[in-house]
Amino acid sequence: MAALIKLETGIEPRLAPGRLAEFAVSVNGETVARKGWLKLPPDERVLAAVRDALGGGESFS
Repeated sequence: MAALIKLETGIEPRLAPGRLAEFAVSVNGETVARKGWLKLPPDERVLAAVRDALGGGESFS
């Protein structure tokens, strides 16, 4: 996911340690996507949430 975020936005994600099986994506300290009870959110949903948090949903690719 980090590589995809970098490819799509040009921004280098910073990975932070978390608990076992934890997955969350934050932009400027605000969590914009996280793992559900059983599975990860689709890539498209995570990218859309990151784009929205960065500037209203425009494409960065």
